[in-house]
Amino acid sequence: AYGNTEFEGSEATHTDYVGIIKAVGFVSLMNLWVALLPSAKTALWTRLLGVPYERAIKYHKLITATALIAGIVHYIAVIRNPARVYPVTTDEQVGEVYPIFGFLALLMLVISGVFASHIVRNLLPYEVFKTTHMLTIVGIAFVIMHIKSPLVIVGFIPGLVLHGK
Repeated sequence: AYGNTEFEGSEATHTDYVGIIKAVGFVSLMNLWVALLPSAKTALWTRLLGVPYERAIKYHKLITATALIAGIVHYIAVIRNPARVYPVTTDEQVGEVYPIFGFLALLMLVISGVFASHIVRNLLPYEVFKTTHMLTIVGIAFVIMHIKSPLVIVGFIPGLVLHGK
C-alpha cells in the first residue's frame, strides 16, 4: 500500500501525497515553535526590537491560528490519503510518526484555541482561558511524541526556556 503507485484518475503518486502531508505538518510545527516566543513575558527579543507586549500577543495569536489551520489541513490530508492503511488513532509507529499522538496533539491545541478565541474568551472568566491554555503544554508534549525527533525538541527549547520563570 505504500509503494510509489499512482492514484486512480491522477498523476499524483503516494510519494507526492506524503510529501504534501509532511510539508503541511512541518508548517504547523514551525509555527508552534515560533508561537511560544511572542507570548513570553520575559522575552528579551521584544525588548531588543522594541515590540510592546500587546503587539507581541497579536503576533502570537496570528502564528497560533496559522499553526492550527496547518495542523487541521495536515490531519485532513492524512485521513483523506487514499493509500493510508492504518487508523489515525493507532498507537503503533507508522513511518516516522506515531499517529495517535498527532491526533491528541491536535485535539489539545484545538481545545486551547477555541477557549482562547475572542468570542469564547469574552463569555467566560479569565481563569477558564488560563486553565484551558495549559492544554497547550500537553499538546506540545504530544507533538514531540508524535514525531519523535530531536529536531522537534530543539525547536521548542527557546520558547519553553523564555516561558520559564
